[in-house]
Amino acid sequence: MLFSRRHKIYRVDTDASGIVFPSRVVDFAVKLVNSWFIERLFLDRDAPELRAVFASLSCSFLLPMHPTDVLEIRLALRRIGRSSLGFELVGHRETDDNLCWMAEAVCVLVDQHSLKSRLIPDHLRPVLDAEALLAVQTPFADRTLVT
Repeated sequence: MLFSRRHKIYRVDTDASGIVFPSRVVDFAVKLVNSWFIERLFLDRDAPELRAVFASLSCSFLLPMHPTDVLEIRLALRRIGRSSLGFELVGHRETDDNLCWMAEAVCVLVDQHSLKSRLIPDHLRPVLDAEALLAVQTPFADRTLVT
């Protein structure tokens, strides 16, 4: 199963008109990627000398989100480089299954002390390959954009 989380939208996530701040969506995406590194890749346990840092993050906002919404946020590993990983993330509203936002992120593995990029360790490759295969085999952002 693809890595995902449910996220309830709260009033604090919105502006005066009740629409989610774009920066909050970026925060949702960053938190999901960080959780993936800990829960799926066990980066803190299996490679404690490494850290993952964001090299890029872009986001497209497709539908407004409100405090009554609950999102299903999903992550797919789309690219495995020598020292970097590319992700695609989406946020669907649970009530109508509409796609509200999409994001792409690239993270680089770095040495925790020098912050210089490091090659992905061989012992992490099988986990990454399985995650990438799962992303290819699982429907992802093919849901309705608008009703």
